[in-house]
Amino acid sequence: IDSLEGGKDLLATTVLDESSYAAPVKKALDKNIPVAQYNTTVDAWDFDFMMSEFGQVLPYVGQRAYPAGNAVGITAYQKAQEILGEDERLTVLPCIAVPGHPALQVRTDGFENSIGQQDNVEMLDELNVSTDVSQATTRVQDAYNANPDINVILGSGFWAPAAAAQLVDNEGLQDEMVVGGFDLPSSTLNGIQNGTITFTVGQDPYSQGYRPVHLAYQYMDRGIPMKDFITGVSIVDESNIDFAQKRSGSWSDLVDYQDQNYDV
Repeated sequence: IDSLEGGKDLLATTVLDESSYAAPVKKALDKNIPVAQYNTTVDAWDFDFMMSEFGQVLPYVGQRAYPAGNAVGITAYQKAQEILGEDERLTVLPCIAVPGHPALQVRTDGFENSIGQQDNVEMLDELNVSTDVSQATTRVQDAYNANPDINVILGSGFWAPAAAAQLVDNEGLQDEMVVGGFDLPSSTLNGIQNGTITFTVGQDPYSQGYRPVHLAYQYMDRGIPMKDFITGVSIVDESNIDFAQKRSGSWSDLVDYQDQNYDV
C-alpha cells in the first residue's frame, strides 16, 4: 500500500480475517486507492461493518461460500438417492483441509446444513484431511476403516475428493459411495470421468482475477461505482464432464494469447 499511488492504483485482495485486514484497507482508502475483495471474504465484513469501518462498501468478486456449500449438500443428497436408493441410510463424512478458514469452513458449514437436515442422514464429526493429498488419503482410509457405513464423503476443496477417489478405487466402491467437493483440477475431472468422484463445484477463478481489474477500470476511468460480481456455482458431474474437460484444457491457450498480445 505504501508503494501504491492514490488515484492511479487499485488494491484487490482476499480477506482472510476480520480484524487484521481492516487497518491496511482503511489506509489504502485514505490514500484514495480503491479496494476490491476477490475469491475469499469473511462474513463479518457485512454492510454495517464496512460502512462503520470504511464509510463505504467494498465490492466482492467471487463465490458466496455458504450457498455454495448448501449446493454441495443438496447435490450430494440427490446423487445419493439416484445411486444408492431413496431409502438408503446415509452416513456422511464431512472433510475440511484448513479448519477455520473463512471460505473452507463456511462451505463445510453449508453442506453440513443442507444434507444434515434430511431424516435418513447421520452426520459424522468433521475430518481434518490437511492440504497434503497423501496425508488426506491416509486419514480418509482410516476413517472408513473405523466406520465402513460411510457412503457419502464431502470436502470443502479438492483434497478430500482426491483422497476419497483413492478409497473408492482401493475398496471397489464405485456405485456405492457418493464423493463430492470443490474445484476443477485435472485429478478431480479425471475422477469424475472414471467414476471414483461423483461431482464437484467450480467457482470460475478466472473471472475472480479478471473482474476486479475490469471493475476498477470502469470506476477510475469513468466513475462507475464498483459492485459485487458473484461467480456462482458450477456443478460438474458425469453429465457435463466432457465439456468441463475440454474447457479445462483450453485455459493454456487463453494464457498464451494473453502473453502474446498484452503487456502485463
